[in-house]
Amino acid sequence: MTLRSLWIIFFLRLTTMMAQTDLDAIRYAQTSTFGTARAQALGGAITAVGADISSATLTPAGLALMRTSTFQFTPSISVNNTTTDFIDQTQFRSSFAANVPSMGIAITDIKYDDPEAVGKRDGVRSFTFAMGYHQLNNFRRNTLVQNAYNGFSSISNFFSDLANGTRPEDLNPNSFAGLAYNSFVIDLIQDRPGDPTYFGAAEDGLIEQTVQIEEEGRQTAWYFSGAANLNDKLMVGLTANVDVVRFNRTFDFFEEDADQVYQVYDPFETNGFPVEIPFESFRFTDQYDTRGTGLGATFGLIYRPTNTFRIGASVKSPTFYWMNDVFDSEFSNIVLLDSTIGLETITATTNQDFITRYILTTPLRANVGLMYQIQKAGFVSMDVEYVDYQQTSLAS
Repeated sequence: MTLRSLWIIFFLRLTTMMAQTDLDAIRYAQTSTFGTARAQALGGAITAVGADISSATLTPAGLALMRTSTFQFTPSISVNNTTTDFIDQTQFRSSFAANVPSMGIAITDIKYDDPEAVGKRDGVRSFTFAMGYHQLNNFRRNTLVQNAYNGFSSISNFFSDLANGTRPEDLNPNSFAGLAYNSFVIDLIQDRPGDPTYFGAAEDGLIEQTVQIEEEGRQTAWYFSGAANLNDKLMVGLTANVDVVRFNRTFDFFEEDADQVYQVYDPFETNGFPVEIPFESFRFTDQYDTRGTGLGATFGLIYRPTNTFRIGASVKSPTFYWMNDVFDSEFSNIVLLDSTIGLETITATTNQDFITRYILTTPLRANVGLMYQIQKAGFVSMDVEYVDYQQTSLAS
């Protein structure tokens, strides 16, 4: 991921002023390949394979192919690598996480198992009930840009743009513009006609910048499934799932006047405006925390026309999430007042947590899969998935 994309992501967050965007919607609408070791080894292409606890969340009909009751537990270690390019800096970060992507129990009740009876007697051969836990996403990621020299601009320019046109007394003290003004990251250009105009503490850049974005969280599904085997020809299954979302992001931005460009008090307009507060360094921290619970269901079929060939299909309903977001921010500006007083830290923090509640609806998913068994040597499988992400929606 490049820093350009990071700026886009974060500035979208800023300009929506603590609201939701399509980035939030797509984060939870997409899912990764998790599940048992067998399902992960197949890349998640198990729609027609079955006989695996991971079938509960993809094609519950696959549970009907189980011959015995079972408990499956899958631990894993995931590695997430992030490369960031900004100006003359390239940073590489790795995040390691221990996970339990799948855990569940399946109870199978065999109604009849006489090979000679199969074909002579129609009906349900077995029932399977399953319940457990399945991981859909892992959001752990650590992104870093360190000591990059920016000779063009400062994030203080962005905050001054937010404040332009608003008088200081009218700035919301909990807004980004208000926090920046109260911490002297931006200031008003005095005696200028027209709408109020602001300038940033490091108006012309020429500063070192460090950005770190730490993301944590998971999206998981707790499922309850039932499946039936109809004479070893047709398998049907249904799953009800309760999804849980946990996501946290800390955006930490640090600017420093490493070349002492802004550390001299200048009461005259030699820079185009009076510089009232000499700038040493500035840190901006933005916290974003999301909690959510969703409900959905999956229906699946597997048809076995021959002993070596299977066709599977499933439909997963839209999942309706009740989401809760919490935001808070802090501006910490270190300024050099004069040679006798020295450095002083001026801090401005949101005086309350901002909470937004909304409903997120993820799109319907449909899967079709084929499996062919190559005698006792193994099998090959293929899946096709349909998802229309335009159906993802956010509502108050």
